[in-house]
Amino acid sequence: MVEVKNRKRLTDNIEFPPYAFLPGKNTHPNKSGGHSFGKMDETPKPLKLQDPFSSEEYLFSLDLYNYGYYWESHVGLEALWNAALRTGVMGDFLKSLIKLGAAGVKGRLQSEKAMLGHLERALELFNLVKEKENFVAGFNLDELILYTKSLQEESSFYRGKALQEDTVLFPPLVPKRDIL
Repeated sequence: MVEVKNRKRLTDNIEFPPYAFLPGKNTHPNKSGGHSFGKMDETPKPLKLQDPFSSEEYLFSLDLYNYGYYWESHVGLEALWNAALRTGVMGDFLKSLIKLGAAGVKGRLQSEKAMLGHLERALELFNLVKEKENFVAGFNLDELILYTKSLQEESSFYRGKALQEDTVLFPPLVPKRDIL
């Protein structure tokens, strides 16, 4: 696990994988020897717009993101996106979070252009969701839009930060219970 100071986990009963997957850098989690090999993941229940804190899968996916397990976060969020049938406000919201995870993977690989592409798509999706809802799953859409724009503006900083081994690139995403 990556050591991160001043971050509180959203879940405390699920262990992190032994490594954060990076394409070309370590074993793919679903291949023999990978941290998820042979494990069957159940399809999670759809994330509830007004009760996101009841979803352990959602909270753990955010924990993974916040601790630099960007690929693993992407996988968890994608399962929730599929459970949402990839449509509507929740589908677009989850897809935008998936794009942030993909941006983290590309950032760790020092592929700034690809990272920026994922951030641009996340921003488009957050703006699309904002047209319908101001608050989704514990997040203020205006704050997520600003968060994503700041990642874009500071992309060269994050590219440099990625030179450090096992680093967490991005600031945490922490949903708030009082803005449902």
